[in-house]
Amino acid sequence: MNSSANPTKAEQHLRSALQALQRYADTESRREADDTLKAAAKHIAQARELDPKVQASTNGSGLHSVDSVSALALYCEATHRLAIKEISKRELSECASILERSAQYAPRAHTYLALAKCKARQFQRNEAISAAKKALEYDPDYQPARQALDKLEAHPQIGERPNILKRHPTAFVSLGTLAAIIGAGMWLFGKPFGGLIFVAGCAAGVLGHFADRGTMFADALEELEGYSTRTL
Repeated sequence: MNSSANPTKAEQHLRSALQALQRYADTESRREADDTLKAAAKHIAQARELDPKVQASTNGSGLHSVDSVSALALYCEATHRLAIKEISKRELSECASILERSAQYAPRAHTYLALAKCKARQFQRNEAISAAKKALEYDPDYQPARQALDKLEAHPQIGERPNILKRHPTAFVSLGTLAAIIGAGMWLFGKPFGGLIFVAGCAAGVLGHFADRGTMFADALEELEGYSTRTL
């Protein structure tokens, strides 16, 4: 391999990819982040085409292979997209595939943790647990992965596909409260079935309340560690 003073074109592209990823780590703008990730991917593809075994360094860091830089770029791309709370099923599936490709290039604990969260959001509980365990295989001391696994195992509702009650708990609370009020009014005015409406409304409100508490466990999994890792 050529020296840093006289780099090959493949080294130049790989170094440019590393610099783009560093800019991504430093930016707070989503648009700029998108642009830098696209630039990194382009340089990685060009470096790999010229020399699949190329290595390069930047800012005094150690040597990085094209595979390790590819893994980092894919991880950043997936976690950048997963940072958006409202994301479609198709995008979740794409992010899971991107993280799996990243792990193929260079398996890392943080990659498998991101995959575990992604699988939980896809309602693939068993796969989420498997990915969290995989993270601990690569780094037994990685506490975020340990916390995620403990929470997954302690709360079976995390990663389970919710029914309509769990998807819309506040609607059940609101409708139940309204039905209870209407039923109570009807009962007071002598309508015998008003009592039944009152009881049914109270039951729906209580069920919605506890279902709403259950969704907090899934939210807590997201809060264990932010998706965006702004470091190389």
